[in-house]
Amino acid sequence: SMHAGPKTKDHIVNWLPALQFDAPSVPLLVHRLDKGTSGALLLARNSTVAADLAEWMRESGLKGDHIEKVYWAIV
Repeated sequence: SMHAGPKTKDHIVNWLPALQFDAPSVPLLVHRLDKGTSGALLLARNSTVAADLAEWMRESGLKGDHIEKVYWAIV
């Protein structure tokens, strides 16, 4: 699971310190896929980058640019 919840003991937020390595802070979770979907997580090394990435994920984007999310399905 991605986030803590009443029925969730183990979640990604608990694992983020293992990805800190030599960085000054623990990575931040910027974006995750919905339950039941596989794929990648988007992490940031600091809150400034996390805020910029989160803005880019929104449709309006930063300075007119945005990150496009594309979902592929095999049916």
